[in-house]
Amino acid sequence: MKHQVKFKAYGESAILIEWPSQISNTILWEILAAKEMLVDYYAKLKVYINHSYSSILIDYIHSNIDVNTEVNSLKLVIQSLDDPLKSKVKLWEIPVCYEDEYALDLPELAKNKELSKETIISKHAEATYRVYFLGFLPGFLYLGGLDQSLWTPRRSAPRLKVPKGAVAVGGSQTGIYPNESPGGWHIIGQSPVTLFDSSKKTPSPISAGDILCFKVINSKEYHEITQKIREDTFQLKYTQLDD
Repeated sequence: MKHQVKFKAYGESAILIEWPSQISNTILWEILAAKEMLVDYYAKLKVYINHSYSSILIDYIHSNIDVNTEVNSLKLVIQSLDDPLKSKVKLWEIPVCYEDEYALDLPELAKNKELSKETIISKHAEATYRVYFLGFLPGFLYLGGLDQSLWTPRRSAPRLKVPKGAVAVGGSQTGIYPNESPGGWHIIGQSPVTLFDSSKKTPSPISAGDILCFKVINSKEYHEITQKIREDTFQLKYTQLDD
């Protein structure tokens, strides 16, 4: 493993494993490989394991543990991790409508950035984004790859209701709200697709490590896709990659 990691208690019944605090593909592959090992390691123990851009949290769900003993065991597990092999990932194509009806904050963002709306749309849609982890809401994708010229502070007054499918930017990130929720990012478009469905065997089709791109669609295409989703005839497009 290329990076040094740190272990520390996180409350009374959890341990946090920390990589260098940065958004990095190399760190992502190490974290995903380590998480897979930890799932196997704790297969017979009820624990909750989740990861972020640069850490893994192991929550022992109020089990009585000796943190020092557990950290020593975890160090041996993590140290046994060879250079992780990059896995097969999917490149997902997410349709997004950037027209005014769906882009509530685009005019203000364009003004603040001294860029045209067309330039912002082009920069946002031409990039590819790595999925680093899912969180905040079920199916909410934390993405890396936003063009630096689009980085912007979050809204000073968050909205109480951000619509499902809203595509937004905040800080150095962009994302898609999988369901209606409060939120403080700037809405620049909307996607008609459903990114989380608890009734499905796999509620979220997109996984950490995958890549996605945004396809610009107009309002007519937006409504056509919405109708296909209602009829259960829409398939989200993806390409299998060796990453």
